[in-house]
Order: sequence, then C-alpha cells, then structure tokens
Amino acid sequence: MLRALVEYIIAGVDYFEAEARALRRGVMRLGLGLMLLLAAGLLLVGGIGLLAAGLYLLLAIYLPPYAAAGIDGAVVLVLAGALIWRARAVTD
Repeated sequence: MLRALVEYIIAGVDYFEAEARALRRGVMRLGLGLMLLLAAGLLLVGGIGLLAAGLYLLLAIYLPPYAAAGIDGAVVLVLAGALIWRARAVTD
C-alpha cells in the first residue's frame, strides 16, 4: 500500500517535470517569435517612413513643399486607416 502511494507520487513528480520542460520550450519559442515580430515591426515602420519620404521628394519636384507634405501625409493616413480597418475585420 505504501509502496503504491510512493510510486504514484514519483509518477506525478515525473509528469510535472516533463510538463515543465515542455512549458519552458514553449515559452522560449514564444519569446523568440515575439522578438522577431518586434524586429519586423521596426523594419516595417522604417520602410514606410522611407517610402513616405520618397513620395514627398517626388511630389516636391512638381508641387510646392506644403502641398507635397499634405498629399504625402494624406496618403500615409489613408494607409494607416486601411490597416486599422483590416485589423478590426480580422479580430472580429
């Protein structure tokens, strides 16, 4: 009777140890995925900024600087609005 109880306790401890190892691996993978996602987000923001600067420089050739900045800002706001709308559609 006592031997069976000890074996159940040892089996339970082994089970929890295996689950803890699996949880640790999962947390490590999640952390790595979040770091890569953050890096991709920073690169995306930089790329959008460079595209907006390029659009401004192109428009500044043909338009006054204030008009080029206004059009460039409007394009970026429309793009941001479209992304927000898409994100809301995906999460609903």
